[in-house]
Amino acid sequence: MLLVGRKSFYGEAAPLPGFSSETVEEIKKTVENNGQQWKEMLQREKPTKLLEAYYLKTHIPPSLQFALDSLAYQLEAHRTDQSLLSHLFNIYSPQISVNAVISLSNKATIIEQETDQLIKKGYNTLKCKVGLNAHYELSQLHKLRANYPRLNIRLDANGAWTPEEAKNYLKEVETIGIEYCEEPLANPTADAYALLQAQTKSPLALDESLTKANHIEALLSYCSVLILKPMVLGSFRTLFDICKRANKLNIKIVLTTSLESGIGRNITAALATGIGSFSYAHGLNTAGLLGRDLLPEKPKISNGFISTDKLFPITKDNLKLQNLQHEPEINL
Repeated sequence: MLLVGRKSFYGEAAPLPGFSSETVEEIKKTVENNGQQWKEMLQREKPTKLLEAYYLKTHIPPSLQFALDSLAYQLEAHRTDQSLLSHLFNIYSPQISVNAVISLSNKATIIEQETDQLIKKGYNTLKCKVGLNAHYELSQLHKLRANYPRLNIRLDANGAWTPEEAKNYLKEVETIGIEYCEEPLANPTADAYALLQAQTKSPLALDESLTKANHIEALLSYCSVLILKPMVLGSFRTLFDICKRANKLNIKIVLTTSLESGIGRNITAALATGIGSFSYAHGLNTAGLLGRDLLPEKPKISNGFISTDKLFPITKDNLKLQNLQHEPEINL
């Protein structure tokens, strides 16, 4: 938390096991060792620029970069009497479409019930987890398309397939019509993606490969969509730079939360309004995966959308601080 007079601002560092390289213990230690220095930087005129230079010469874990930038950009917006969105972007969307998620490994009756409930709640984009049983999943995908001809369907294979398996699966779904398939390959090399792209009409998307591969520039040439997790990728500048490179290649951007609280979800949703592709739904519906949440009611999803005017402010009044074991304060 950043306290400026009686005004408070919140950022969140929530590393995601299996995706983030850092741990919670590493975050705590880094905060203890560097908190005073960050306080001094935030007091200065352009803390966002200072932090950009600081990250280049000091090892600060990505999730902590995200938290610090969240504070710095909110602070700069406050000092210039702007909203965070107006400070970040010249143009931003007044609302964001949100996708829902189901697993196609469930029983057919469960898939039908879950899909029907989600459609009634207003979701028009469904992300389907696949990669366990091709024959069964494909049969369920055909049912989904038959029952909901206007539903936007996207697949997430989580790196489940060999190039041959990916080719066969994606050829099968061409008649169904999907938005994209996320992370189809177990070994995401540029050569493998080049071959797969040539063998299927189904658009390909990258997510985990952005942080795990050492040949991102080559991979970008063979994908249609980038899935960005700000909490995992780090600073706002890192996100902006990735988006700039993607835009030059006409690659669409989908933002998604990991497993952070409503604080991180609000910041990620704010970023999605400006750098996310307006025509795509974004992965911001993760609140239900948490047993406890600091901000359980935000951002509010209504009829499958988040209105940008519902994102802020984040205050002590709407935070459930009893769910927070330790709330570090920086008083300016």
